[in-house]
Amino acid sequence: MVSVDRSLISVLIRDHRRIMDLIMRLPTTHGPDRRRLVDRMSGELILHAVAEDLYLYPTVHSTVPRWAIDVAMETGAHTRIEHLLAEISSTDAADATFGTLVTRLICEVERETMHEELSVFPWLSHHSDRRTLVELGDKIIAFKKAAVVEKTPGHGLLIRYHGVVLDRWEPPGQGAS
Repeated sequence: MVSVDRSLISVLIRDHRRIMDLIMRLPTTHGPDRRRLVDRMSGELILHAVAEDLYLYPTVHSTVPRWAIDVAMETGAHTRIEHLLAEISSTDAADATFGTLVTRLICEVERETMHEELSVFPWLSHHSDRRTLVELGDKIIAFKKAAVVEKTPGHGLLIRYHGVVLDRWEPPGQGAS
């Protein structure tokens, strides 16, 4: 039996790889399959961002020296990614702008992933003990098993966890229902 590393860093890196795999499949997926892939990828990205907001960033704030990491950059990246997801969600997959939006999303996710893996995670690893990182990784795993990604009537997504809505976004021009 192979043991899987359950540390927060390993769990989030596996998320990064799974998300990038979904994103990289977009250019070669067409028709209704493309919309399903976009919805799945969007759900994975939002779930990942919420998990980071709940477990990664509070730990970074409490353990890593403030001068080491620009956490504001992280939250700004999440905002940019959510805006792109909203645009992609409201754009027909056959529309010419869809590909441009996907390319922008790929760039933004790659930039965010590289920043976390090359800057945030090494600092966190240096300033946190292994037991704490495994406990946090277990919390993320449990959160992702219990959290539900739901499509909203306005074609947005929401994350529900134990009956509470943790995050919700709607495409531009759509109100929360």
